[in-house]
Amino acid sequence: MIYNEDTLIDRLKRGDTQAMRLLIKKYGTYVYTLSLRILKKKEPAEEAAQDVFIKIYRNINQFARRARFSTWIYTITYRTCLNYLQRNVYIAENPARENQLEAGIDESADTLLLNNEREKIIWDALDKIPETQARTITLYYLQQLSVNEISKMLNIPPNTVKTLLYRGRKAMADHLSRHYKGEEWA
Repeated sequence: MIYNEDTLIDRLKRGDTQAMRLLIKKYGTYVYTLSLRILKKKEPAEEAAQDVFIKIYRNINQFARRARFSTWIYTITYRTCLNYLQRNVYIAENPARENQLEAGIDESADTLLLNNEREKIIWDALDKIPETQARTITLYYLQQLSVNEISKMLNIPPNTVKTLLYRGRKAMADHLSRHYKGEEWA
């Protein structure tokens, strides 16, 4: 049986461990991918993702439903990863990005290779721009948060979010045009 998000949250608040399994199934990839994006290494990202779900289970009663549940999870994940970085759990490097395509996509091998290569190039461009711009672009385009949601999450004015998005897009376009002449990136 599939539960809607509100039912799942209510069950979690009652301490239902089966609901926790469903939550991990639903958000596990999301949390791990975000952790990997921030921490840049597989092992610390896996550990951070586990910590995130422990924090969610322990603090579910603090979720007041003023924002989307995914926004709350994102905030916990983001802060957990920042704590890892601040505690110097490891030194971040620039590893090759792993293919993050979801299972079940029916595409030819050539298309998969092209998409994977394009994804690596975009992640590389994100790594080359200032962290505040990369974070804002990730939240806006990949997590599909609104300017106001990002503003609240990062505790910055909405106009600052818009400026970071503008500058980040421009910096990425400059990087891509310098390093990948002749490619269509629009």
